[in-house]
Amino acid sequence: MGFYKYRGLTFILLALFLCGCVSSSEKEDNVPMSYSVAGSQQADSDQAVSPQTSKSNSTLVDSKYKLAIHFRRIQKHRVAVEVLNELIEIDPGHADAYNARGISYDHLGRYQDAQESYHSALLIDSEADNFYNNLGYSYILDKNYEHAIEALQQAVQINPEMPRYHKNLGLAY
Repeated sequence: MGFYKYRGLTFILLALFLCGCVSSSEKEDNVPMSYSVAGSQQADSDQAVSPQTSKSNSTLVDSKYKLAIHFRRIQKHRVAVEVLNELIEIDPGHADAYNARGISYDHLGRYQDAQESYHSALLIDSEADNFYNNLGYSYILDKNYEHAIEALQQAVQINPEMPRYHKNLGLAY
C-alpha cells in the first residue's frame, strides 16, 4: 500500500524528472554525516538491447533513482525501498541503488537488510569507499563493532583524505 499512497506525487515527480524540470545535479545534502553517497551512476548493463530500449531503460532507471532519493530525503524510507527494489529489478548492476537502499534500511532499523544491500553494492564496485563507510556505520548501529572496524578501515585505506571515515572509525572503537 505504501507506494500507492504516494501514487499522485510519484507520477508528478516522475514527469518532472523525465522532462528535466528537476535538477539532476542534486547531491545528498541531507544525508546524515555518517553516510556517504557516490555521485556516479552505473554503466548500462551488458545485455544486448536496441539503443532505444537502452535509452528508455536508462531514463527509467535514472528517474526511479532520483525519485527514491527524494523519498529518502523526506524520510519516507519504506517508499524509497520499494522504488529502489523496482529499480534493482530493472538494473541489478546499479551499485548506487543498493547503497541507497542500505541507507534507507538503516533508517528503518533493518540493519541486516542494510548490510546485505551494502555487500551487494560492493560486489558490483569493490573500490567504492563510501560503500565501505556505510557498511561500517551500519555495523555500528547494529553494535557489531568488530565488523564495523574492518569495513571502515577498508574505507580509510581507499580514501584516507575523507574525515567522515576517520570519525566513524573512532565511533567503532
